[in-house]
Amino acid sequence: MHARKLLVAATAIGALTIGTAGAAFADTTTPPPSTPTTATCAKAPAALARLQTRKHRIEHRIDLLQQADAKAKTAHRTKLVTRLEKRIDRSQRLDAALTTRMTKIETACKLAPPVAAATPGAVVPAH
Repeated sequence: MHARKLLVAATAIGALTIGTAGAAFADTTTPPPSTPTTATCAKAPAALARLQTRKHRIEHRIDLLQQADAKAKTAHRTKLVTRLEKRIDRSQRLDAALTTRMTKIETACKLAPPVAAATPGAVVPAH
């Protein structure tokens, strides 16, 4: 009986020691700094241009997928509609993630958002 109590006590003490040591070890790590450096901000315009190009491609893909989805719905192709809706959803999430990333870069480096290219036939106000 005495040995059983001793074993239980030793197990409990060991578990508490390991548990608190693990928590103490986890608290000593520090997160990396979130402020951008000048070198990082120097690369920001090129990164924003690349992200803007990807965003335009994804938006074009979403338009094409939505057209294909409408066509599949009129043809009553339910399996195809399901697959297309998944791809549309995935593309929209990617588009939102790119927008978030671009906004973070713009605010962190205090940049103005890139100006969208004028579409043919669009009226540009004169200054």
